[in-house]
Amino acid sequence: MDGGLKTFHTFRMAAAFWARNVLLALDQLLNALLMGDPDETLSRRAGRAREDRLGWGCRLCAWLDSIDARHCQKTLDHIGPEEGENSVPRLVSRWRAKNYPINRNA
Repeated sequence: MDGGLKTFHTFRMAAAFWARNVLLALDQLLNALLMGDPDETLSRRAGRAREDRLGWGCRLCAWLDSIDARHCQKTLDHIGPEEGENSVPRLVSRWRAKNYPINRNA
């Protein structure tokens, strides 16, 4: 492969990786704006919602699955136990439990 073609292919792959990273960041930003975990994609959140039989999760996963087969399920296949733990409702819940513990003796 000559130098010019090699440089072109390298640039093309770099651009593809960059675009993927930007799309992933936007996906996580959208999830964070919707009060979700900033380290979690909206697809993974929707997959968990579908497992809980929430309508929005079922609808979003059905749409994503029409574009990429088993999209939401593939995100769940790689889920760790800590995923989704930094969503705003969970952070507030932990903060309240720490700062305002329930006094069962009162």
